[in-house]
Amino acid sequence: MAERTPPRPDYDYDVNRLVAFFESSIIQTRELLDSLYRQDNLTRAILTSHQAQLDAIINQLREEGVKWSESAITNATLNGVADSLYSLGLAKTYDEARSIAKLSAVNQAYLTAQIADTQSDILAVTQNVDRQTRALISRVYAEQLRAQLSTGSNSIRQTKSAVSANLQRELKGRVNTAIVDAAGRRWKVRDYVDMLAQTKAMQAHREASRNTALEEGARYGRISKHDAKDACSKWEGKIVKLDPNAPGDYPYIDDLPRREIFHNRCRHICSPVILPNEE
Repeated sequence: MAERTPPRPDYDYDVNRLVAFFESSIIQTRELLDSLYRQDNLTRAILTSHQAQLDAIINQLREEGVKWSESAITNATLNGVADSLYSLGLAKTYDEARSIAKLSAVNQAYLTAQIADTQSDILAVTQNVDRQTRALISRVYAEQLRAQLSTGSNSIRQTKSAVSANLQRELKGRVNTAIVDAAGRRWKVRDYVDMLAQTKAMQAHREASRNTALEEGARYGRISKHDAKDACSKWEGKIVKLDPNAPGDYPYIDDLPRREIFHNRCRHICSPVILPNEE
């Protein structure tokens, strides 16, 4: 049977939705902080009100992250199933494959785990935004109170001006920092969420495709070709084992170096193939 190549996955729409949720929340937190340091007579009641508004922003972001994970990761998993059904000739067209794609017990279990893992990673970013914003709220409150107790050159107006300048610097470096990775790199919220969403969707796609291929008896896969310019190029079009016990001098997919293929943001897939000696 001639090899059939499924379409290249495109999760930009889903990824951009999640990024938009976070960008909207960052804008709201900045506006919240801006309104706080513009208060002429900051009271405990005003502080409490701003903290409650932050709670609402973070809770909404958390809810959107949960819903996004369930929807986007489920969609990617079903797309992976469809990939294998189409590649193995079990559907005439990719659209047909997608319409008949169902989750086996294995893929259902995988989906549940991937959704939970994705939600956990999104929650970590959400918690960081929450923590950084609360720290800034506390700082503004403390500096405003000190300004109200000061006299002379340390007037309220001058101190508020300093608070404003300091706050803007803090916003650039802290609220907009999603996470600091193991290498010490600081990720901006937009960049990190984009990478996270793209990576999680593609992981779900590839793993579901692999599970379906093995369930249908396919033990090998071919890595897609996109004319890559990075290290992925050395693996494009290569045959790999989906089953480590499959015969032949082919690398096992889980042994491939992740710095070269299937890395973060990688859009390559591995479609099942039936080798001539297996037909």
